[in-house]
Amino acid sequence: MVSVKVDGEEHFAGQSDARSMDELIELVKASIDPDSMITSIQLAGENLTDQDWTRPVATMTEQTVEIATGTKEDFVKQRLSSSPDVVTHMIELLEDAAQLFEVSASFEGSEKFKKAIDEFQAFLGWFNTLFSLKPVVLEGREEEFIAHVVKLTATSEELLQQQLHQSWWAISETIRKTLVPQLEELRNYCSGLMD
Repeated sequence: MVSVKVDGEEHFAGQSDARSMDELIELVKASIDPDSMITSIQLAGENLTDQDWTRPVATMTEQTVEIATGTKEDFVKQRLSSSPDVVTHMIELLEDAAQLFEVSASFEGSEKFKKAIDEFQAFLGWFNTLFSLKPVVLEGREEEFIAHVVKLTATSEELLQQQLHQSWWAISETIRKTLVPQLEELRNYCSGLMD
């Protein structure tokens, strides 16, 4: 049977009939202070993988699920502190894509570009969730974020048009000269949120 610890203390969820990680986490969420949020979940000292979420809890014998909780502000601050790294990863993917487009490796470039766009969409959803929590640290900062998103969206639409015309060199130039600098501005915005 899996062991469950919440903020370092043994929790009854480990003795439950939860079949999946989702059920186990829902059971924990229902029992913690309503003003608290789950800020991290680890299995055997590691962050959960996609496979861990779908694996039956019964197969996690001799393992410990460690759950940390905190205030909404703590949760938001923790997520915001990692946001510059997320943007940096998108920039790296786009720089790789630009290099591939430059040498006419359009299929590989398109794959990297798509991965970066998918990450950007997930990032937007993630940030939207943070704004919906209405934390003090983000008070009055939403319009500035939206301005970054509007610019990035316009550039992405321009890139899609270039992709339709198979203008690989132009795509490479737009990524390097427009999209990457815009993402660097977004990264600076994200870094500034913690000041």
